[in-house]
Amino acid sequence: MDISIKFQVLAIGILAVVLVDFICSKRLPLISTKTFTLFWIASFVNLLADIASYYTITHLDTVPEWLNRLTHQIYIGSLDVVVFLLFLYVCFLSGEQKRISKLTIFGFSLPFIVAFAFAIFAPLEYTVDERGAYSHGAMAIVFYISIAIYIISIFVMLFKKGSAFNKSGSASQVLTDLKRARISIVVGMCIWIAVALVQFITKYWLISAMGVSLMLLYVYTRFENPREYTDSEIGTHNRRAFHIMVPEMFARNKTFYMVSFTLDNIQQIQKSMGSDMTKSVLRQAAQQIAFAVPGIKLYHSRSHTLTAFIEKREELDNLASGS
Repeated sequence: MDISIKFQVLAIGILAVVLVDFICSKRLPLISTKTFTLFWIASFVNLLADIASYYTITHLDTVPEWLNRLTHQIYIGSLDVVVFLLFLYVCFLSGEQKRISKLTIFGFSLPFIVAFAFAIFAPLEYTVDERGAYSHGAMAIVFYISIAIYIISIFVMLFKKGSAFNKSGSASQVLTDLKRARISIVVGMCIWIAVALVQFITKYWLISAMGVSLMLLYVYTRFENPREYTDSEIGTHNRRAFHIMVPEMFARNKTFYMVSFTLDNIQQIQKSMGSDMTKSVLRQAAQQIAFAVPGIKLYHSRSHTLTAFIEKREELDNLASGS
């Protein structure tokens, strides 16, 4: 098996592991988390296109020219999508989950739009010899420029003064792990850039997809892992998740209800039955609430208290009747 294919197969394994763990965990309904999910999907598409484009370029004698170009267009276009989604992901984190206007999104998208247009219409050349194969040309050059613009913009957002990553006070108290998020993203991007530079220098080692997979894995394990926001003893989201969700709910600019359920006579319960029984009561209460309102997300917001954010009046009525 060619060394490039080995790296790509390993990258598929990494993404598969992340996907299984991501699906099996309780995820927060944050706009940054949704963007991270799209980032994962785009990375997977890019990896499949990378494998397909490598096959077509090494079989030019049997593969039609249009199919070879199409696979390279999908590969280059999807990699541009990956970097753009990473840029948006950092935007939402640095803005404390605040929404971005359509006009701003359009401005952010200009390098992506230009690169995508070149991916469709610009010429692309191929080099195939005994050492391997790679593509180059105007399409690839514009794509690299677009990548560079977004990477520089990401680093500016991560370190500029005034962003949520650098604020003190309420912002840091609401999202206490923003510093860890910045470090995770910076380290992950450095890993990807290092791998991309190796491919750029060697040309024949098509390992950029491995760099994206390693970056995604690092950011996921260090910051985006849903298990860090789960209270496994109660079966709900934990207090940390609650404090992260508060600014997210306000950022939606929609009416919502915040309902809390507090366990009364807690000292008497602890004296008579112990703290383990207290957790058991909370777990049973959470299960009953989830049964009354399917799909509800509960947060162990403070000691012996469960909190839910309700966006629909009928869900609030079902919760009241179910309790």
